Amino acid sequence: MVNIQKNNPELSTESGESITAFLWSELRKAPFSGSFAVAVSGGIDSMALLHASYHVACEHGVELHAFHVHHGLQVEADAWVEFVRDFCADKRIHFNHVQLDPSTRKNAQSIEDWARQGRYVALASMAQLSGVSCIVLAQHEDDQIETHLLQKARGAGVRGQAAMPAEFQRFNTTWHRPWLGVSQAHINCYAVHHAVPYVLDPSNLNPQFARNALRMGHFQTPLGVDDRLQILTDIRMAQSNLARDNAWAEAILLPHYIESKNDIGEISCLQGLVFQDYTEEQQATLIRHWLASVGMRMPTRPALKELIRQLNNSRIDQHMCWKHPDGGAVTRFRNTLIIGHLFPVGHVGTLKQLPVAQDVYGVDVERLKTFGLTMRARSGGERIHVHPKRPIIDLKLAYQNAQVAPMLRAHLPLVYCGDALVYAAGVGMNIDECVLGGQPLAWSVD
Repeated sequence: MVNIQKNNPELSTESGESITAFLWSELRKAPFSGSFAVAVSGGIDSMALLHASYHVACEHGVELHAFHVHHGLQVEADAWVEFVRDFCADKRIHFNHVQLDPSTRKNAQSIEDWARQGRYVALASMAQLSGVSCIVLAQHEDDQIETHLLQKARGAGVRGQAAMPAEFQRFNTTWHRPWLGVSQAHINCYAVHHAVPYVLDPSNLNPQFARNALRMGHFQTPLGVDDRLQILTDIRMAQSNLARDNAWAEAILLPHYIESKNDIGEISCLQGLVFQDYTEEQQATLIRHWLASVGMRMPTRPALKELIRQLNNSRIDQHMCWKHPDGGAVTRFRNTLIIGHLFPVGHVGTLKQLPVAQDVYGVDVERLKTFGLTMRARSGGERIHVHPKRPIIDLKLAYQNAQVAPMLRAHLPLVYCGDALVYAAGVGMNIDECVLGGQPLAWSVD
């Protein structure tokens, strides 16, 4: 049974209307355009945000969605799904939820990190399915202070101490935190004033999680007004310094960006950038900005130091692969630096049949009907003929000619029609086993 809580009724509600006006005014600053979604856990903060969003959405005539993520970690979680679903049904809010699989957590990955990363992916997938481009998150001023203090304790630089941005882009979605200037006390009073129901997550009382331990310490010994104001000032200063660093880094990187081959797993590419031209601190700033530009979280100081070492010490013809904990990696191919996805051998991806053209090589249609297509991993020794005016070459050389980094080659499939190699992902059709006017193919990692 869901434990539906109300805030302490002894709290003063005399300022309920003014607090409501303040919270709604902050929410109206979010970039709504036709529809938006609220990420809802069922706790007090997200339920208050969903309640406020409902009224602002009705006011502006926009469609509201509620997205919930079931982490599969607690027995109460099934009831939380139904609790949020019932609230949304009563308000006629579009509801969707995704359940994560805890078995996907990597051995060295903390539960907190796994849940956070999985949550963003799940929310973005629901946004894509629902046609929503903006998701609002319920983090508030107290969360911002906690983030700053935790990052500072870990020895983070200016990017970490700047805490959470009010808006950012990730997974082709705009994420907005409209209440970063709203305190927990404001939200509590709002929930009292409007009798907003919510559930309690018992894991929030577990001090083994760093944020919980910090929060429980502040509950026992609250921050003084002066301390709170000083921390908020420090955050603003860090954000100002971060904006300066970002502007400098982008000016350096901009001339070096080249188009990435997203179909084979490239995410972002820099060509001709010589890191040795900059100090180690400047190199770290450039790398952090580059990783942040594609939505990757910041590596630890030792991991960043190792990446810098590899970039500076590896020869231009030497294969390097620095792996990010979230699954991506940084590699070098000749004078190009690449952020790319890492997929296991045998990754299926998507094989498409392109429109037929009489001057384009493709699989013979009758042969295709007879044998169909199969995808296989490389076994070694394959050869391919990619152009009528060029010789047959080893597949390894074909990858090199196509500028495919070694790191990406392992997950690129070979496509066979019967026993004949007809297509190599990242390279193209094998014209010796194809005909003009045949069925052309294309593969992508998605």
